[in-house]
Amino acid sequence: MSQPVSAPTGSDNSMETPGVSAESSRLMLEDWTPLAHCLAYRIGRLAWMRHAATLFADETVPHLIHDNGTVSQRTARLLYAWCAEQQAAGTLPAEINVCEIGMGTGLHLRYTLDAFRDRCAATGVDWYDRLVVLATDVSAAVARQAVDRGLFADHAGHVRLGFLDVEHPSRFIELDTGLQLDLAGRIHLLIAFYVLDLLPIDLFRRLGPDRWEAVWVRTWLREPPLLATYSDATVDQLLELAKAAPAADLEPFAQAWSLIQQELRAWPVQLAEHPDLAELNRLADAQEQFLGSDHPLLAEGTVVVHSAGALRVAQMLGAIIADSGMVLIRDVGLTTHEQAARPRGHSRYGHISAAAVNVLQLDRWFGEGRAPLGMRLVAPLADGERGQASRLLVRSDLPLTQAEFAAAFDGDDVDAASKLFEEAIRTADPATALELLRQAIAREPTDWTLHLEAARLALDQLGRPDVARAVALRAVELNPLFSADLWCVLGDSLHAEGLRREAIRAYHNGLAILPRHVRSLWNLAYCEAERGRHDVAFELLGQALRYDRAGQWRGEILQLLDTCLRSQTVQYQAEQQRLAEQDQL
Repeated sequence: MSQPVSAPTGSDNSMETPGVSAESSRLMLEDWTPLAHCLAYRIGRLAWMRHAATLFADETVPHLIHDNGTVSQRTARLLYAWCAEQQAAGTLPAEINVCEIGMGTGLHLRYTLDAFRDRCAATGVDWYDRLVVLATDVSAAVARQAVDRGLFADHAGHVRLGFLDVEHPSRFIELDTGLQLDLAGRIHLLIAFYVLDLLPIDLFRRLGPDRWEAVWVRTWLREPPLLATYSDATVDQLLELAKAAPAADLEPFAQAWSLIQQELRAWPVQLAEHPDLAELNRLADAQEQFLGSDHPLLAEGTVVVHSAGALRVAQMLGAIIADSGMVLIRDVGLTTHEQAARPRGHSRYGHISAAAVNVLQLDRWFGEGRAPLGMRLVAPLADGERGQASRLLVRSDLPLTQAEFAAAFDGDDVDAASKLFEEAIRTADPATALELLRQAIAREPTDWTLHLEAARLALDQLGRPDVARAVALRAVELNPLFSADLWCVLGDSLHAEGLRREAIRAYHNGLAILPRHVRSLWNLAYCEAERGRHDVAFELLGQALRYDRAGQWRGEILQLLDTCLRSQTVQYQAEQQRLAEQDQL
């Protein structure tokens, strides 16, 4: 770990005792700490373990970029190519072992298995029958959710659910039995999607020979009197927990997350004893050589994003695969020197801290032969323009498999359907827009998020509820379990076609996934108001107001509430009039 050689000058930056602050509106929980070890990072790890399923449901964690089916088709292609290459060499094992680390919702793995099964059936090979698949996550809630929703029911007999910590990747613990397996040397395809970005990073800047700065973090509790609003813990208890900080005791911080504030500063540090100093200098030299000494990004020094956690874990993953196996990596990544030269810290997804992986660093490390066991990284034809990087880590030469990976995970090809959709949004001609949507869906027929956005466009901008309904119906066939938005759009298209009962069922399906889905609550309230059931509508609108904390839908909610109140009065007066007339009879 780097050590500070001097504190920043001035009272705002000086070292302080936790709990003491010149500002009465905040209280210091943790003094200056390296970015890779700060309190917020540790809180995020706990939040993931305990609440990951909820974070996916409300899309706090943006999982759609790999759970949409697009990448799954390519993963299945890669696995099929590997099997074909092994078959041709006479080395295809009787048991083909696949493991996904950090499966999240599990949709990527489910779609991969669907596609691989179908292709094997179409070509008459028995490779799917040989599969043994480990679906893993560090979160118990995620694994249980997959069981409860029957996510892998179509692949019974092939999938085993369990726990695996990416920082200890050789140990698998089965969910139902507690059986522990040593995976070393047994895995043929190891999938690690959006896992490395959750590992520790450090951010350095080289100012000159032997002169470095590092980003450190100081953590505050803002407005301590508000703590009781969020947690039963006291301020003194938080201070004690921040000192010890075993993972099990960080829940009060997660509860009071909106009160946590981070302060980042670059400190001069002494790196003479840092174990990675040579690597840091190599990275800085490469930046300066590529960008040129007069580049504006180097004006204040050379930034080095040190993805130490990702580099260490990638090598651990490569060490546990079979000799002919492979590790498929996809993550948010820095793939250009310009990207890597810009200072950056963690990105926030709710409580979760993530940082783009310095893919340039990984490429250089493995490309220069410094990784053990002959590991090397294979890059796709292009990384694309959207910051999503894919790499294949292998230990033996797999020319056909590597070529399939390079083509299948070409970033430009992966993004092609999205670009067609974006063109459909921009065009003013409805017929052209519909044709572009058709082309996009034809390129990625299993991408349910593309179907979702296409349905929205057809309904809201093109005035074609019939098209929206057809597209949304296909989307819920692909993903009936994890998107309240999807069911809501289907409900909207059904309602626009006058199919109110079917629309109500769709909205209820969405609320079964996410009970606090505000738009579905509003839509149901509208349907109930149409039926004259104002008491039910009031209850639904009350829930919608409660969950619409950002106020995004408040105007529509209040407008519908006012309409219901007026209609209720009219309804009541009509009822009273009928009763009066009844008495006259």
